[in-house]
Amino acid sequence: MDWVTLTAGHDSGANELLELGVRLVDEVNESGSERRNVRQNGYSGIASRGVFAGWRVDGACVGLTSVAASTYLPRFANTGFKCTRLDIQSTANAPGASYPLGEGYYRGIRDTRRTVGRPIAATIIQATDGGETLYVGSVNSDQRGRLYNKHVESNGEYPCGTWRAEVQLRHALANAAFHWIITKQSGPAELYAIVLRWFATRGVILPWPKLADGWVATTTNVASTTERRIAYLRSSIAPMIERLLLDVPLSTVLEALNIRQF
Repeated sequence: MDWVTLTAGHDSGANELLELGVRLVDEVNESGSERRNVRQNGYSGIASRGVFAGWRVDGACVGLTSVAASTYLPRFANTGFKCTRLDIQSTANAPGASYPLGEGYYRGIRDTRRTVGRPIAATIIQATDGGETLYVGSVNSDQRGRLYNKHVESNGEYPCGTWRAEVQLRHALANAAFHWIITKQSGPAELYAIVLRWFATRGVILPWPKLADGWVATTTNVASTTERRIAYLRSSIAPMIERLLLDVPLSTVLEALNIRQF
């Protein structure tokens, strides 16, 4: 969990939400973090290391980010407050993940025509330092994904080959997912599955491992050229071919690839 925003109107527990938020700010402050006055999205309130509690004319808001989002999430079980934004992320270092993942996925999304639903919006940003960020979904959508090179973004704090996948949900989608997670008491493995499933349904099959306890860093070795190419085939080309085979025979696909069938 990376970001949680909870709100309540005057007729739906605003005072209770504010009181809980202030208690969390005080707890963080007592652990040694500075408490400061903050104004955020029209709310006036207080904040301390990843926790914000605020008030405005129409109600209260509590925001949790980074470690605080996961640490304090259980405190909101059975409260009934409304979640208006929920960010879920998973970070992994896996074989073949040291090459530019985002570009391959971007090309796959761009070149694939959906048979149902609206076209998937995708944007890729590449930097001269090797940084790369793929956005999946419209900036105005209630759900949007982001995949980026965490090794470069962290200035080497994370090992080479480390990528982060994030899903941002807003409004009704965020509220539904939040209460499902709270009810199920979801751990890392379940949150991991939410992220992977979201990306997979949009043609982005992330080549990362899944174990019972969630993400596991399997290697920090830089993949060889052949390994990178094989990983690219598995993550981007294979899903596209699977979709094509629903409409055309294998011989047609092989012919398009100029591959002889033996």
